Amino acid sequence: MADFLSLHWGEQVVGVEASVSSSGEIHVGSMLTANREPGGNEDWLASAMSAAGVSARHAFVVLGQKDVVTRWLEVPAVPDEELPELVRWQAGTKSTVAVDQLIVDYLPLPVAEDAETRSVLLATVANDTVSEIRRELSVAGLDLRGVGIGSLALTDLALKLVTGHATNDGLVIAADKNQVEVTVHQQGHTVLTHSAVLSGESDPARVAGQAISRALFAAGNAVSDLNLTSAILLGSLAPDLEEVVRDRLVRSGDGPRVDVVSLADSRLVQFKSMTDAELIGSAAMAAAVGGLLTANGQVVERVDFLDPHKPPPPKRRVSNQLVTRVVVGSLLLVGLVYAIQTFGAREIEADIARLENQVAVERMRFFGANSAGSQAPLPSTTSVDRWQSQRVQWLDQLHELLPLLGESDDVILTEVNMSQDVRKGLGRVTLTGLANDRAPVTRMTSQIRSHKNYNVRASKLDPNKDRQAVYKLRFSKVNVLLEDQAPSPKASKEASADDSERRDQAKADTGKAGS
Repeated sequence: MADFLSLHWGEQVVGVEASVSSSGEIHVGSMLTANREPGGNEDWLASAMSAAGVSARHAFVVLGQKDVVTRWLEVPAVPDEELPELVRWQAGTKSTVAVDQLIVDYLPLPVAEDAETRSVLLATVANDTVSEIRRELSVAGLDLRGVGIGSLALTDLALKLVTGHATNDGLVIAADKNQVEVTVHQQGHTVLTHSAVLSGESDPARVAGQAISRALFAAGNAVSDLNLTSAILLGSLAPDLEEVVRDRLVRSGDGPRVDVVSLADSRLVQFKSMTDAELIGSAAMAAAVGGLLTANGQVVERVDFLDPHKPPPPKRRVSNQLVTRVVVGSLLLVGLVYAIQTFGAREIEADIARLENQVAVERMRFFGANSAGSQAPLPSTTSVDRWQSQRVQWLDQLHELLPLLGESDDVILTEVNMSQDVRKGLGRVTLTGLANDRAPVTRMTSQIRSHKNYNVRASKLDPNKDRQAVYKLRFSKVNVLLEDQAPSPKASKEASADDSERRDQAKADTGKAGS
């Protein structure tokens, strides 16, 4: 990925110019901070970029909690294509602002196949906020590629920095002397966000602890089956909060797992310069770095206010012009049939008699001359023909799907189940397997989802209970839904061969003409 500018957008804008390697490492080049000047100098961002030596032309913005409203929602278990309209309607009933003045997006959460309800994390932002960001970045010569949420970016980054937390319910906390950001995740899926301002407080650790308690209380009341047993702490204030967080988590076994992580010491994030330790240790910097993962497509589901979830386009309807053509064609066909019947009745009757004789002969051959079935109609093959036309060609489907699964020792498939009788789609391929990390599974599902013929629902990763197993995580019921049938590989090869033969013939003809 080329250099990208990720900005945490608040009263103070914090930015990081970086690139993400194919292995997932983030290489940070330049960092910048700038105070927003609404109605003042419109070149404030361009000046800050010039002073920091930023040369990137594409930007991704993550918003602070001041500009975004998030809410955990439980809705009926409708199909994915019906979810955008349902969530937008729910947002209109719960918001004090008219929904037409908002951009509505959501983070879909995993749902069981037989569940009667499903959950989403609703997110809304004012239209004016995104318009202002687009205008400010345009003045600075930047192409805005997306607008996400800082708290979600923190969760994505933290679960990348420390493995093993995505299989539990836990917290991600980023805190410095100015602010604290708290997110609650259920097996790696964010279900609640909370923030508090700490600037000006004489004891920021105490105020941050109170904010954490409020977040835990709200999550316990809103989200069912929540069992918080782990936490990841980021930011310069993280060491002071370790014991506070440990006391508030559920104790089981050896106690809660609490990891304090520093971006400066992480192998995943490499800083070109470490001179500004305070900026590197800020919660805003962690959110900006996490936004790079979203911009690089390393998360399965994301919130993007530039490209929110939308219902699928309506099926194409038949135009009036096409209807007119069909009617005219039908009239011409009726006239042609009438003419044939009028001017060729005798020949047609003779042909009918001849064909009836042939049918009688074939009946006798099929049933025998003395069989009662010789006078009965032939067995109907309509049902068989219909089944053959609708049957999924699983060999062709697997030929198309295998390159999308990829070849890697990081993911082992233990079971592949194929079925055709599903409520939506042409068929379903259910994958079960093992992995050591969430990232390879995420990459595999993203590759499958990017193909037009497939759709993949979000799924959970469970710990592998086999202690002697090499792989620590088990995933089951990763449902790949068939949206369309794959073409036959043989047909594709024949088409390619025909195209090649035509090109060779054209070259030969051109050579003859020029000699």
